[in-house]
Amino acid sequence: MPFYSIAFALLLTAWTLLLGVLFLPFLLLPRRCFKWPRLLWLSGVLLLVRRVLGITWQLTGTQPTGVFILAAQHQSALETFIIARLYPDAAFVLKRELLWIPIFGWYLWKTQTISLNRKAGVTALRRLADAAKKSQRVLIIFPQGTRQAPNTAVRVLPGVALLAEQTGLPVIPLTLNTGLFWPKNMAKAQRGMASLHFHEAYPAAMPRRALVNTLAALYT
Repeated sequence: MPFYSIAFALLLTAWTLLLGVLFLPFLLLPRRCFKWPRLLWLSGVLLLVRRVLGITWQLTGTQPTGVFILAAQHQSALETFIIARLYPDAAFVLKRELLWIPIFGWYLWKTQTISLNRKAGVTALRRLADAAKKSQRVLIIFPQGTRQAPNTAVRVLPGVALLAEQTGLPVIPLTLNTGLFWPKNMAKAQRGMASLHFHEAYPAAMPRRALVNTLAALYT
């Protein structure tokens, strides 16, 4: 593993533990009070990404505003940090198991993420849609379900279409190439500039299969 990858892993762990312990009292306060600690942690993480890993990024397309569903392609942890920094009050749709991580999971819970029990099938998706409808926040979902390496077969799960149908929110795709620089295996991290592109919105009324197929084509 390159030295800079080792250094980044150590510094990220130290930064997360430091702030995780320092801001424990914020877990007792309302969610709106947690915005500043969250932004501080994310800013530190992204600073380490730039200075230690040597990865920068550019945003193209028109960055959306208002309330919508951001359907982000998923190749790396990097886009998660960038999106969270861009939309600090957004509700992430994520797998329930992440909430079980000590300290980190407590803070995810505090941000009122929308957790998904993937073993519960359609029932879980309906509950997810109900929770999303009540949140009145930007919703972030990774329709591929998990990280997928660049230039591999694209899989898009139907949950994003159900979410759009149930909430009535437009879907804005986000495509990227972050996996070329920060892959799942940190030993293969590469310096360079990643690109994240916002596409035009698709209406909530778009048929489910058409939306899934459109996203799959964009992610290819």
